[in-house]
Amino acid sequence: MNDIQLSPELFQRIQQAIIEQEPEAQQNAGVMMQYLAALMGYILGSQQEMPSKTKEEFMEELSDFARHVMRDADTKVQQQRQSQAANAFGIWTPPSS
Repeated sequence: MNDIQLSPELFQRIQQAIIEQEPEAQQNAGVMMQYLAALMGYILGSQQEMPSKTKEEFMEELSDFARHVMRDADTKVQQQRQSQAANAFGIWTPPSS
């Protein structure tokens, strides 16, 4: 697979296009992901010059790649949570009567 450039702006533009089609996708991440998966399947399935076996193999690669990106993003979220928790500090003093 080729290297790709992901950016917050790209994600926002794609998400906005889906929300324009299906407003529920703004509140429901599952709906958003269904649209993205359907697009991936439709684009791959529509490749007339690609044999079915090759499409199946490529779909497996795409699924593995999506899983890798998901795990990477999840790890970063977990690290951010741990960092925020570690940096949380305060001293509580009881209110004076």
